[in-house]
Amino acid sequence: MPLLSNKGKIIKEARLEREPVEVEIRRDFPPAQTGAALLTEAERRVARQEREAILKEARQQAEVILEEARQKRAAYVEEARREGMEIGYRQGMEEGTKKALILENEARSSLDEARRVYRELLEEAEPRLIELALVLAEKILQTQVSLVPETVFNIARGVLEEARAGEAYLIYAHPEDIEFLKNAWKELRDCIPDGAGLQIIVDKKVGPGGCRVETDTGYFDATLKGQLVELKKLLQGGEGYAG
Repeated sequence: MPLLSNKGKIIKEARLEREPVEVEIRRDFPPAQTGAALLTEAERRVARQEREAILKEARQQAEVILEEARQKRAAYVEEARREGMEIGYRQGMEEGTKKALILENEARSSLDEARRVYRELLEEAEPRLIELALVLAEKILQTQVSLVPETVFNIARGVLEEARAGEAYLIYAHPEDIEFLKNAWKELRDCIPDGAGLQIIVDKKVGPGGCRVETDTGYFDATLKGQLVELKKLLQGGEGYAG
């Protein structure tokens, strides 16, 4: 087909003598700009600020949640610790009470054992203690008799005052004491009821410093030996005999 030139002349059709050449497609054109690329610098700054604000708020919320969790955990731990202490305290009190009861029972057992041993020792030693007391008492009485002649008078007067319930009174005394008693007859007579009779009789069986008094209602052994017998009964828990 004839071609027209720019001057309106007809250009004769020309034939291509050469082989066709393959042309490579161009691919290095600048890419088309997106919406984000078209944002202004101010718009990009605002976007960054909003993003940072959102991130900051998220971090703050996360910190608040984390702090609340920490506080709750601390509260749980403290509560558990207190409960543990209370349980431990109660357990400690219970254990301490049990131990105290055990110690108290042991102390009571030890005290009972000590008392038992003490009683046994006393029971074993009692006869010896009584004999010792009697020996000492006898020595004391003998010493008193030898140093105080009026001892027999005091003993006889005491017996007469105690036996004040008869019409006839007989005082038996050792020969060494007869003279002293006879000299004190009046004083001894005043110790018995009016109208009652009083006699002083020698008896070698009666030891010095003592006497035996007989009435129409009974008799009283106030000899040294008799006093020791009564003392022995008293020490052994028995009752003395009089009349």
